[in-house]
Amino acid sequence: MKKKNKLAVLYIHHCKNDVTLHNYDRLKRFNPDADIYPVGFEWHDLIEGSHVVRRHDELPNNYVLNNILKNGTSSESDLYLYDFFLHHQDYDSYFVIEWDTYCNASINEVYADAFEKYDTFSAYTFTNEFYGPGTGALMDITNLNVDNSHERYVRRWSWYRYFFSKLNEPTEQNLLMPYLGGTYPTSLLYYTNKALRDIIQLVLDNPRLYDNIQNEMRIGTLLQKAGYKLNEYGGNTNQFFEQPTYMEDISNNVKGYYHPIKKILQ
Repeated sequence: MKKKNKLAVLYIHHCKNDVTLHNYDRLKRFNPDADIYPVGFEWHDLIEGSHVVRRHDELPNNYVLNNILKNGTSSESDLYLYDFFLHHQDYDSYFVIEWDTYCNASINEVYADAFEKYDTFSAYTFTNEFYGPGTGALMDITNLNVDNSHERYVRRWSWYRYFFSKLNEPTEQNLLMPYLGGTYPTSLLYYTNKALRDIIQLVLDNPRLYDNIQNEMRIGTLLQKAGYKLNEYGGNTNQFFEQPTYMEDISNNVKGYYHPIKKILQ
């Protein structure tokens, strides 16, 4: 049955620890009418009833990159989104929430305006616009070989620098250079059905072109290649590390979705 004006919420996780289950229960409590799906890879310890993601040739893989980074499969968490969409294409839009996200309000209370304004957003984005001619793409990854106006972006996106250097090699992925972009963190990400359908079609057309690309960069690059603008929204409560302001805001009942918080809060 066609779902009219419905949002699919993907609760991505890798284990059933106390924080994961607590935040999942809070998410359901504040969004009783939402379609919430726990999602994870088949080799993880998943919540019962989860949408299970398995690797298959129709999607990119990060075998080489995972071996370089030595951090498990965290570099390919965007596969959750692609696989889920291929099995659930009848939603108007999709919202990704990571397991270490604490909420004290409904999704609509916090994000309704952004859903109306954007066809996709993340807390932070990164594009080639930060680099002038002759910089960025050819820089030495061992040095901050850029001027001061670009230095903070290079530090913030060290893996972006790394991938830029790899693109100097004569591979087909050089074709992606004009579209390179990034979105992060991998929580509180939003996509309309059309935006997600468009980027997944690019993947299905040539999955090997997108192998061994960090997940944040792969999504950003696909969005720009499909003609979408990378929009930033919600960065005040969505960071790479827990911010000192989180606890004060939560104690003052400032409504939001706070990421990351890796402990149980009532």
